[in-house]
Amino acid sequence: MEFVTPEEEEQQQMHQRRSRGGPSNGVEETICSAKLVFNLDNQREADVFNRQAGKLNMVNEHKLPILSLMDLSAEKGHLQPNALFSPHWTVNSHTVVYVLNGDAQIQVVSNNGEAVLNEQVSRGDIFPVPQFFAATARAGQNGFEWVAFKTNRAPLKSPLAGYTSVFRAMPLEVITNSYQVSPSQAQSLKLNRETESLLFSPQRQY
Repeated sequence: MEFVTPEEEEQQQMHQRRSRGGPSNGVEETICSAKLVFNLDNQREADVFNRQAGKLNMVNEHKLPILSLMDLSAEKGHLQPNALFSPHWTVNSHTVVYVLNGDAQIQVVSNNGEAVLNEQVSRGDIFPVPQFFAATARAGQNGFEWVAFKTNRAPLKSPLAGYTSVFRAMPLEVITNSYQVSPSQAQSLKLNRETESLLFSPQRQY
């Protein structure tokens, strides 16, 4: 009778794999056994949904774990006609945006306040948004649909307007002194779009 320890069994299995197809570092097995497809059109799984503004579906390492090996993620968004994608910046990744349908006015501002992009884009256009650069999009009469790829497996957005805005956590005095605005302007900046986040309906004034 012969006893085989777990370590010996694992070594035997590795030897068999190598004899069949060369050395293995474990990544091949992870890829072969991992989920490789995720549907970004599923409205039930939308991360942000606003009936008057649109929807935003995101996929990261939590929804599709294989992305952790590539340090990538993606999102697909749809804006209703004249709706607004809130001004925001991405904390930890660069972004490449491809326009699928419709058109929008895109504005991108660098972290030192310089406007680097202010153009109308339409189907087939592609443009980058570097990390820390603020960006916003106003959909045209035909709406706006896009897909974006990000260079981080778990990207983080920081909105500049709406109920999840970074300004809502700041005291009025900090906003007033930091941006040299009046208390009433600081109050408006802090409390704008109280019921919406990221996707803003066209009925409201921004």
